[in-house]
Amino acid sequence: MHRIGKRQEDTCRLCMEESETAQHIMCECPAVARVRLNHFGKGILDPSEVEKLAPKSILDFLKAIDLKEI
Repeated sequence: MHRIGKRQEDTCRLCMEESETAQHIMCECPAVARVRLNHFGKGILDPSEVEKLAPKSILDFLKAIDLKEI
């Protein structure tokens, strides 16, 4: 969101620790590890695993963490 001018800061709005990127949120953000575990069976994902996920499962995950803009 920072890169496209939608946010002034690039810090993750969920964990406030790392830069907010799609990879950070989908794979490693500690603030949503439990939600990832519930949705995907793992708290931390490898980017190659995300590539294999169905789009609907990704959208369901984003809805579950209440992240409307990514």
